[in-house]
Amino acid sequence: MKGLSAPTSRRRLLRATTRIRGVSHGTADRAGLEYWPTPASKADIITPVLNGLRRHVFSRHLKEAPWGDFPPSNVESGDAIEAIRRIKRESTKDIVLWGSLSLGGTFFAAGEVDAVRLVVMPVGQGAGRGVFPAGHDPALLKLVDVNSYDQGLVELSYTVRKQG
Repeated sequence: MKGLSAPTSRRRLLRATTRIRGVSHGTADRAGLEYWPTPASKADIITPVLNGLRRHVFSRHLKEAPWGDFPPSNVESGDAIEAIRRIKRESTKDIVLWGSLSLGGTFFAAGEVDAVRLVVMPVGQGAGRGVFPAGHDPALLKLVDVNSYDQGLVELSYTVRKQG
């Protein structure tokens, strides 16, 4: 099966961002801070959208979270569950968690995850942290879409069935 091209994967991501109002990430994950808000990303078709999203950084230590020449990210320093619930209530669109396994585990445990989109790279690793929290029931995930890209990447999209 021939995968979709890199430009196609970027166009798919661009279309998906129309459903997104904000992006959340942990301190260590600052989701592309060294690329997206810089001139190096100027030619990427999703740059204007990503730089225009409302960003929330979950951190107990940061007082501010600059984003290049763009408005800074909002720093969420209190209870992460209360913060994500507030952010979701205030939004009419989806909120994306980008890159933080710790926050993902916290949000999963609290029942705040509605969907999962994984992009799998063809790299083997013998050990490390799993994507889902320990004890997570994989039966709660329902595969709803699969796309392959010609660089060997595979995108898996799931909905999350609510427990109870």
